[in-house]
Amino acid sequence: MITVLLHRLYHYIKYLLTAKSIHYIHSPLLYKFAIECLNKDNYYYYFDKLNNIRQTLLHANDEIEYENIGANSFRLKRTAKIKDILKTAVSPKKYSELHFRIALFVKSRTTLELGTSLGLNTMYLAYSSKKVISIEGQKKLYEFAGQLLQKNKVENVKLIYSDFDSVLPDLLSNNQFDLALIDGNHTYGATIRYYNQLKSSHIIIIIDDIYWNKEMTQAWKEIVNSPDNKYTIDLYRCGIVIFNENIMHQEHFVLRY
Repeated sequence: MITVLLHRLYHYIKYLLTAKSIHYIHSPLLYKFAIECLNKDNYYYYFDKLNNIRQTLLHANDEIEYENIGANSFRLKRTAKIKDILKTAVSPKKYSELHFRIALFVKSRTTLELGTSLGLNTMYLAYSSKKVISIEGQKKLYEFAGQLLQKNKVENVKLIYSDFDSVLPDLLSNNQFDLALIDGNHTYGATIRYYNQLKSSHIIIIIDDIYWNKEMTQAWKEIVNSPDNKYTIDLYRCGIVIFNENIMHQEHFVLRY
């Protein structure tokens, strides 16, 4: 555990020392993306409603039983309070808002979310996308997310209870995704596998927790160096991969957010 924390601290300090302002961007396309998506002043009225839901969940003492899967080599059943899951396994407010703005920017017709968790971040995507397909491998989280979406009358989300690998090939053959968020199974092999399955000429992929552990960081570095993508953006908490066949040169950016 100490090794993991030191890993995150090292890369956070490195990020603080190297991150640049968006004004260092010379590409008109990427600058437009940064202005519209990374500018936290771009506030939308949906954020008030979603923040109220977040505050309610932050005080929820109900417990959910779930299995510890993904980066661990074993499964451990345990229980956790809703408020604790929100703090540790759901994107913080400013990153959920980032996901919202990116979905709006690409005018996403269909957004894919790998890792529904409580369903709060799913709602951000739902309010900014025409359709969302979200996969969750934890039965109790899947059920809670479904109830949250139903309670708030969110009707453009298809929730799937499954591990990612079992359903992703069929989903990719039957849907064209404009945006994909990878936020689950924090292992090198899984992250690279999902990246290779999702990459295409038009999609934007958001990879959460790129410095969560050494495996995630190794996967992120390999993705940055992949000849398939055009722009990669490191925001420390997450990495963004942009595919666009009209972009001639590949570039990597470490930007403040």
